[in-house]
Amino acid sequence: MSTDLTIPNKIDQFKVVLVNFEKQFIDITALIDSIEIHEGIFSPFASVDFVITDALGITERFPIIGDEHIIITYKTPGEKFKLRTRAFKLYKTGERVEAAQRQFNYVCFGIDEFGILQETKSVDKAFIGQNVIKAIDKIYYNVVTSGNDVQGTFQEFSQSLYGRDKKPIVESKNETSYVATGNTPMEAILHLKQEALHKDTRNNSDYVFFQNVDGYHITTLGELKEERDEQDSEENKKEFLFGDQTIPENNPDERFTAQNIILNARVKKTIDTIQNLDTGMFRNRVAVVDPLTKRYDHRTFLYFNEFGFLQKLNEGSGKRIHAKNSQFRFMESSTHTRYMVGELTTNRLNPSSPYKKFDGNLNYKDSPYISEVANIDKDPKIKYPNERHKRLNLRIAERASLDVMILELLIPGNSDIKAGDIIYVFAPQASPSAATSNLFNLFYGNVKSRFLVTAVDHKYERQTANFVTKLDCMKDAFEISPEAIRKIVKSEFTE
Repeated sequence: MSTDLTIPNKIDQFKVVLVNFEKQFIDITALIDSIEIHEGIFSPFASVDFVITDALGITERFPIIGDEHIIITYKTPGEKFKLRTRAFKLYKTGERVEAAQRQFNYVCFGIDEFGILQETKSVDKAFIGQNVIKAIDKIYYNVVTSGNDVQGTFQEFSQSLYGRDKKPIVESKNETSYVATGNTPMEAILHLKQEALHKDTRNNSDYVFFQNVDGYHITTLGELKEERDEQDSEENKKEFLFGDQTIPENNPDERFTAQNIILNARVKKTIDTIQNLDTGMFRNRVAVVDPLTKRYDHRTFLYFNEFGFLQKLNEGSGKRIHAKNSQFRFMESSTHTRYMVGELTTNRLNPSSPYKKFDGNLNYKDSPYISEVANIDKDPKIKYPNERHKRLNLRIAERASLDVMILELLIPGNSDIKAGDIIYVFAPQASPSAATSNLFNLFYGNVKSRFLVTAVDHKYERQTANFVTKLDCMKDAFEISPEAIRKIVKSEFTE
């Protein structure tokens, strides 16, 4: 084992401070019974909740009235881990329960201040002709930079808006005709991210807006799945091993320390055929009507035929989650259909190579019906058409595929793990056969098996001094095809 061991389940430099409306600071670290910090790629704001054991009457004497900031610092022991400082706005206290004479326990809830401040703002602005992702960038910073309040602490702790990881945002390939009329900033952001089309035609434009410990991010699931030098290199891989697993010879012991051991694991989902049918993963349909050109058409996605167009965590090795002779290969219809108004240049949403030729189609404003009748320069809907239906089939299927296999892992507290990370999970294969007992899980694969971290919960309990991190991790395809699995294990079962 490596000699650079950290102390599992311990926390370092932990401190919680409340700042009230008069900029008075009070250290409440000793009063914290337990605390949890939450973040996830499908939730726009990080949040915190903690239990206070209060025998000092802080609620009334400080007082706690919902104008407080919560400043938290913590890290995992060890030089390689960063000291984290996180700021939240306290917005709620829960029921007060008497724990002893003149002592009460209650839960305090906090959220990033942008989550509260954006509820006090409205967006009344036209974004016509602006790049869609740049418009989101402007909306975010307009809220953040207008955050001067009586405490003056919002500016100090406001965070940047990034693309993937801490990289600059990547502009979309399209412009918008969106006009916000009294929407909240998040309503405007959610509308625009549905409209955005990624510059890379291979990217299916499933945008997510979320916050983790680094800041806010506007990126796509496709970008989160891509290989990254900083996370996929051998020296920077975040690898985790089941606690009862014997490490195979091709994974030397020195790659793992006590910090890498999974304390508890729960397989939340492996397969759910009814859900896959309902969410449009196996088959979905997008139907579009254009009231200007009087055109209607629809496009059908079939998982068996178009699996190769989906972006996968293991792009070169991901396999379908059903067999080649599955009854779900060719379905006559789908229960998942999206009906929408859009801009159609032709009556063909189904060209011979549907996903490669979309960007080569005729520009909407050059459609003969429009160019001969309408004044293009004066109509923003014609000049900047919303064409998200071109990738919506793939977006639906790709989002559904990320919900195929889900692991919930409990690991020693790790302050560097964040929502949107890529991790490697070494899961053993349960088997009575000596031939397969030393293999990794056949669905997840070997050292090239990657999982996307979609949610992170950090939890610390003062009485036990126990710091743990819970991860929700998702995988979107099998590592080994069902047919290949059968060949591997054919000696174990009677045909």
